[in-house]
Amino acid sequence: MKLTFFLLLVSFMQVSATLHSQNAKVSIQVKECLIEQVFEMIEQQSNYVFVYNHEQISKMGRITGNFKDVEVSQVLNACLKGTGLYYELVNNTIIVHFQQVEKKSVLLKGRVTDRDSVPLPGVTVRMKGTTVGTATDVQGNFELLVPEETSSSVLIFTFIGMKQAEVTLKKGVFAHVILEEEVATLEEVVSYGYYNVDKRHMTSSVTSLKAEDIMMPGVSTIDQMLEGHVPGMIFMQNSGQVGASPKLKIRGTTTLLGNQAPLWVVDGVILTDPVNVDPTTINDLDFVNLLGNAISGLNPDDIDQIDVLKDASATAIYGPRASNGVIVITTKKGKVGKPAVSYSVSGTYRRRPRYTDRTVNVMNSQERIDYSRDLIKAKLDIPNPQSWVGYESAYVDYCNGVLTHDEFIEQVRYMETVNTDWMGILMQDTYSHNHSMNVFGGTDNIRYYASVGFMDERGNLRGEDNKRYSGMINLNLNYNKFTMRFGLNANMQKKEYTPGEVGLADYAYNTARSVAAYTKEGELWYYQRTDKNATADEDHSFSIINERKNTYDKINTNQTGLNLSLGYKILPPLKAELTFAYNMSNTEEDIFFGEDSWYISNLKRANKETGEIKIANTLCPRGGELRMNTTKNESYSLRASLAYNKMLDQEQNHQLSVNVIGELSSSKYTGFKITKRGYLPDRGMIFDVVDIKGSDYRDYKEWMMTESALGRMTHNLTNLVGVIGSLTYTYKNSYIVNGNMRIDASNKFGDASNERLLPIWSISGRWNLHENVLQNCGWINLLALKMSFGYQGNMSAQDSPRLVIQKKGTNTFLTSIIR
Repeated sequence: MKLTFFLLLVSFMQVSATLHSQNAKVSIQVKECLIEQVFEMIEQQSNYVFVYNHEQISKMGRITGNFKDVEVSQVLNACLKGTGLYYELVNNTIIVHFQQVEKKSVLLKGRVTDRDSVPLPGVTVRMKGTTVGTATDVQGNFELLVPEETSSSVLIFTFIGMKQAEVTLKKGVFAHVILEEEVATLEEVVSYGYYNVDKRHMTSSVTSLKAEDIMMPGVSTIDQMLEGHVPGMIFMQNSGQVGASPKLKIRGTTTLLGNQAPLWVVDGVILTDPVNVDPTTINDLDFVNLLGNAISGLNPDDIDQIDVLKDASATAIYGPRASNGVIVITTKKGKVGKPAVSYSVSGTYRRRPRYTDRTVNVMNSQERIDYSRDLIKAKLDIPNPQSWVGYESAYVDYCNGVLTHDEFIEQVRYMETVNTDWMGILMQDTYSHNHSMNVFGGTDNIRYYASVGFMDERGNLRGEDNKRYSGMINLNLNYNKFTMRFGLNANMQKKEYTPGEVGLADYAYNTARSVAAYTKEGELWYYQRTDKNATADEDHSFSIINERKNTYDKINTNQTGLNLSLGYKILPPLKAELTFAYNMSNTEEDIFFGEDSWYISNLKRANKETGEIKIANTLCPRGGELRMNTTKNESYSLRASLAYNKMLDQEQNHQLSVNVIGELSSSKYTGFKITKRGYLPDRGMIFDVVDIKGSDYRDYKEWMMTESALGRMTHNLTNLVGVIGSLTYTYKNSYIVNGNMRIDASNKFGDASNERLLPIWSISGRWNLHENVLQNCGWINLLALKMSFGYQGNMSAQDSPRLVIQKKGTNTFLTSIIR
């Protein structure tokens, strides 16, 4: 509407007007005059003011008339007749507008959520082809009036970060509209850990994955889920035991001495393994890592995105620790909206191997005995059996007169029909389950995400179990120029296995089915299993079932980590950030061999007839053996950064991005490892006392002086100070040049000046062909050429460049000479 106050004299038209009184009467004479000019004359002769829409009035035709001393209403009725306009009088204001025809309408109702049924507030709802629209409330509900003559209406739903949806709604039907995330928009940003990079400007070799795309039921850790999803990654899983960490190689074999595993970064914080296993051991292809790695306790349901940094350009900002590549994990954050609760559960059934499987080719009892008969009939050499069991053992006993012919035939017939199911005895079908519950929500200023998880993963080997308890809290705050991120995560892992020396899986696959597990009376069946150091009179009774029941390997790991980041936008293109992180872990491993186990019988050296122990030769007079290994890790990091990102010209052709980062970090491992014998867990978990005075227990006394019996404490400290610089120049989003450099100082470097500060640098470039050369090719969405070159290094946290003099116990002979 337009409010006009005109005081004009129309001299070029035949117009005259005279004010007669204050009773709203006017005299107007017009010929081919605009209606707006009539309104102006009325305003001049009265106290009235007109309000009207100029565009509507200007489309009306011209007016001719002669009005003498008439009321204003008569003039308006005559002028507006047949135009569709009408007027209203409000005090001294005359409002002129088109006459509205009352139209009937209907009310459409519905609710908008995401695919997790989380309400979406603020979604724009618009009727297609019109400007009629509304927005959803905090609960995601909307109401919209549409004309009644439309039996159905097409509504358009739009929301930031979501795909636009067009939905046909019918009157009287409550609609539930689900919006999908705009994946292309979310994946435009790649996380380098320390900062984010626009995917269109990325000059490095990086593989980005959404966690939901690689989630696999029955797989408990994110490193196992990466198999087959990262080009060039070598994935090695050398054990089927639950909780065993795989070996990952992103860039092949980069070192012969140091660790070949990639660096793990979670929400910008570098994580360390709970136990610093020696690189020589962990690089061994036969080594089974049951202790876990840096992310073994992380719940995959809490992960949002994984970015795998491969080449020197991507990893240069992490220095020598990243020579094997970097895997950056971004955890989930809260979303704007009312609090929402999500619960997920998955179960996995694992079938144990069976002799009927095609991959298992094991003879039954009858076939095994027939094979032994053919072997003896052919007069082939039979090696001296270390384990006196089976047809060969019975045949040798028969030849030596130990068994009569009838006893020999009876044993053979029993062995032909026993068909022991070792796989069924030592293995089991299992059901594992995983539970996750999270709460998330927030406003424009604060978002939160909290989760708890529980996993119970059971292995096919009996007595094998892996439990994980996890929790996480993420808070994101934004206020004016300030930002804050707070993260807290904790997990507890409880694993239980049978010691590797027992070899359950090997025994199940390789032991003949003609060997009995139980006697005819249902008792455990033992046989003599000797080694090369044993004598014939010693008792080495062995039953794999007894061995499993009297041994265990328990691993308990507790991990806690927190990080706090404060940011301030100094200028629109300049932001400062300070990040502090602290992580701690405690790992305890107890390996136990009971007093009744075959392992202890080899140490005890008891006579199999009398049970008397050879005191001079015994290595474990009483009780069992307990190996205790405890490792504690504490690490912290403090990082300050400045990020500058700005377009350098008004045409926005030139863009400059600069990141300057300073970092201080420290990681300390302390450990204690000892082997104790004489352990009696059934008697209050005590260690029995053995009097080793005098010449008795000769071998046992010698063992008591070994390092494993005395115990060994370990201490490993790694301090690191680094300065990182990154510069990226972009021209017309087509040509990108990037340079990265990092300089580190560490106590793990040498004393020489050229090694004290180890520089790592890279340079890379990118040409987006789809932005210029191929911009008219509709069938090409993205095509780019990238090139990078860099200088890398490697740093082993376990080694030192200095000469190490190891201090051991005192020597009696040398001590007497010095005195």
